[in-house]
Order: sequence, then structure tokens, then C-alpha cells
Amino acid sequence: MNKIGICTLFTGYNFGSALQCYASKRIIEKTGYEPVVYKLKGSLIEGRDVRVKKIVVLLLRSITHFKEANRVRKSYQSSFNKTMSETSMNLFLEFYKNEIAPNYVSYLQLKNIAKKNQYTAFICGSDQIWDPTDLYLDPFYYLEFAPYSKRIAFAPSLGKELIPDYNKKQFTKKLMGIRFLSSRENSGKMLIEKITNRLCEELIDPTLVLNKHEWIELLKLKKENTDRYILAYFLDAPSELAKTRVNSYARKHDIPVYYIPYLNIEEENWISQDCGPIQFLNLVLNAEVIFTDSFHGLAFSLNFEKDIYAFSRNYGASQNQSTRLLSILNSMDLLCRYDSENEQEPINYKMITQKLNELRENCYYYLNSCITEVEKNNDK
Repeated sequence: MNKIGICTLFTGYNFGSALQCYASKRIIEKTGYEPVVYKLKGSLIEGRDVRVKKIVVLLLRSITHFKEANRVRKSYQSSFNKTMSETSMNLFLEFYKNEIAPNYVSYLQLKNIAKKNQYTAFICGSDQIWDPTDLYLDPFYYLEFAPYSKRIAFAPSLGKELIPDYNKKQFTKKLMGIRFLSSRENSGKMLIEKITNRLCEELIDPTLVLNKHEWIELLKLKKENTDRYILAYFLDAPSELAKTRVNSYARKHDIPVYYIPYLNIEEENWISQDCGPIQFLNLVLNAEVIFTDSFHGLAFSLNFEKDIYAFSRNYGASQNQSTRLLSILNSMDLLCRYDSENEQEPINYKMITQKLNELRENCYYYLNSCITEVEKNNDK
């Protein structure tokens, strides 16, 4: 069986990053190829991507782009200040080892691997690997180690609607180096098409390509008749509106609030839960309602047909990335569920499931078409 290499984010103790990588593996298997996840060697911190070259480039570019460098520094500092339990972190590391099973290589080793005939193609994505504001545009996530004919973008996210002047030339050049272009959001698709003058396919996130039943079967999730609860999943401190809505719902329906993923929450009655990616999915599957500022919190809630309310994220030092949430809500006609001050009518999941099934078919069609074109070129 020929192989397809996967280059994407999965570290950082982030549920979405880990699970989109896992989903990409299973999707590639369904196309008839063996998926191989690659990660570059040399991270200085376990569970994160902090490499020496990355630090050096950031330091050098910070000299001429001080304002942006200061924003990046504050963003990194904020990320490291978020406290996750040791139990949760260990569950993540276990998931990385057993379910992602990455191959750790140097960039030079990867260049040699990519030339081999047994590797039909390489995909980059999903998740936010193409942030146009990054001071370090990582060649790994633009597949620059691989022959041009083997490069396939699989629903990467830009997370932004504009490219800063300091990155326009370099960012455009990197995108032009991708043979098959796609994006997870409509805003990303439009931006890519504008700067490359090429077609870019809009795809759903890999976590949505696998349906509810596939997730339950693959990771042996358990639908339990347990006590009712609200799941509050916030990647940053929830807004005042979000806290008000969660607490109001809890009082009205007399049910507890389970909170993930961090420990530093000021709400006294919110109960912190230890969990890795699999435990997270079980919490979503069994929750009565989910309140979140996370793209993947929203994605899994929709996939598992849950009552869901999404809120603008309190990004702090980071730039606003709300287009990711708004894009999926708009595509499902659920904008009324964003920053809502009141309870909404039940979601019509018959219509949403029908839409998702159509988008899933489109995703497989895109991948199979790209792979077919790559194989034609490889046979020459």
C-alpha cells in the first residue's frame, strides 16, 4: 500500500489540533492509502512545537517587526500561563503516542523521504497552519520539502482576513508552491484566490468529515445515561455575556457546569474536569448543552447533534480569529447561536446532517481527485 504523508499541528495540548490530525489519518485510510504523520525533531518542550530554528527566525524578524513580535510574545506567554492539570496533560501525551503515532524526522530526512515512489503525496492541514501574520512561516506546513507535484492542501485555516504588508510577498510565494489549494473557511478561500489568481476549494474541517457514528466506533466513545450537565469549553477567559448565559442556564435548569480545559477559572460553581482528547469527546457526547468559544468545540457539538451556543473569544494579546466560528455557523444557518443573549429554538439537525453529508462527499471528491492527478504525474 502506498503512503500519504501528513504535516499538520497536533501538539500544544489542544483538543481540536489533536483530533483534526487523528481525523486526517482515518480519512486518508478511507481513500485507500497508508497515512503517516510527520513531526520535525527538536522541540525544546514536550507536547509543544518550540524548535531552535523557529526561535532564531522569530528573534531576527522581531528586530524589524517589533510591534508584531511583541504581540507574538504576549500570545505565547498567555498560552503558557494557562494551567492544565497534570492528569489532562498526560492523557494528551498518551493520545499522541497511541493514536497519532508521529514519525519524528529532521527536515533533511523528510526531503529524502518525499522523493520515494512509495509516497504518493503529502498533505498539509487542517487547523491554523497558514496564519498570514506569523513572523515564522514554517516551510514544513507549506510542504516545501516535497516535489511540487505531490503537495496537497487539506482544509488549512488562515484564521485572518488580511495579510500584513511585511508578509505579503513571502506568504504569496509559499501558497504558489502548493499544487492543490484548499481552505477551511470561505474567507480563507477568497483571500487565497485573490493573491494567487488560482482556484481554491473550500472544505470542511476533518473532524466534521468523520460522522458521529464513526467517531463513536473508532475511539470507543460511550453514550451514557448519566446526570445532566452543561459543558463550558473556553480557550480563553469567557466573556461576561458567556458567563451570564452559562450561569443563567444552570440556574434555570438546575444542572451543574463542567468546565474544560484549564484550571484557572474564577467561577466558583464551575467544576473543572480532567480530560484528554478522548475524554473531551465523551464529555461533548453526553452533555445536555455546550457553551464554547472554540471552533472545534462548535464542530464536535454540531457533529454530535448537541444544543450549542458559541461566543466570541476573549483573545487578549492575540488577533481576532472569530471568522472561523462565524464561517461554520453561517454555512449551517446558525448565526442566531453566536453571542446569543437568550435561549433559542431547538436546532433542526435533519437539515444540518444533510448539509454535512454533502460537504463530506465534496471533501472525499477533492482528495481523490487530487491524488488521481498526482498519480498521473508520478507515472510519467
